[in-house]
Amino acid sequence: MRNTIARKLFGIGNSDRRLLNARAIICDLDGTLLNRDEMIGAETSAMISALRAAGIAFILATRRHHQAAEPYADLLHLDTPIISLDGAMISLPHQQSPIFTAGFDQEFARDILEEIEQTADAQFCAVTPNHLFVSDANMPLPVQHHHWNISAVPVRSAAQVQGAVIEVIATGGYHNVNAIYSYVEAKMKKGELKIRLYESRSRHQSWFLEARPSNASKQIAAEHVAASAGFTMKQAIAIGDYYNDVELCRKAGFAVAMQNAVPELKQLADYVTKRSCLDDGIDDFLNILMEARGLQSVLGSQPTEPQQRQRSR
Repeated sequence: MRNTIARKLFGIGNSDRRLLNARAIICDLDGTLLNRDEMIGAETSAMISALRAAGIAFILATRRHHQAAEPYADLLHLDTPIISLDGAMISLPHQQSPIFTAGFDQEFARDILEEIEQTADAQFCAVTPNHLFVSDANMPLPVQHHHWNISAVPVRSAAQVQGAVIEVIATGGYHNVNAIYSYVEAKMKKGELKIRLYESRSRHQSWFLEARPSNASKQIAAEHVAASAGFTMKQAIAIGDYYNDVELCRKAGFAVAMQNAVPELKQLADYVTKRSCLDDGIDDFLNILMEARGLQSVLGSQPTEPQQRQRSR
């Protein structure tokens, strides 16, 4: 448990070698980097710029599609790869061809799309590196997709879907979508896909199915980026707030959880911010990292002594 003795012995500061040796920050977007206005605060941006100038790479890792993360990469003037779709894709900003995509068997992906197409009162969305192909222009999408600044392309059949399919989404009534779920579960190889069936929180009696490769994770994608860039995950700082950040934070050399993070992430984190993402809580940690690296803080106040724990590896 975190306690006063632990803070004195292992407190974050100039003596914490993990911060001194860090070569990269791998950071979630929604619920972490973005504030209540879905923007990056001016102080946050200034500290990220200073840390990058000091040799620490800043890498976005998000549930969003690549094209929905690009505007934030542009605001920060990033040229590092963006980890998108929860690790299903890695791509450089404004590059059409991804560096990496998780291995969704394309024949099976098309098979699932055709099954959805043949199911009454069900619609599909095929997520590819550059497009969202939808069977109905007015079909609902899961709430996490609403902020994607990527145009949906209506198609009359699954055969018109172009490009490598990274994720398949189905929507409709419970019985129809559950039938698709059962079909996918029966046809897939063991451990081949992550499939999720859940009810819409905003649309009455609408259900969603999401299917993506099981090797799509922020952690796996981060390891790929680290190997390509020449640093290890021990030299990475991971910052997040949700369950999809847990394994990434567990693998990183230093883990930061937002005040608004899920309990599981807070429990394993090396540091929990005092403020939530709504109030630019990420600045709590960035300010500490700035001082640890001997950089001038852009915040007027001194950093609060962080809560600290030793993690079991």
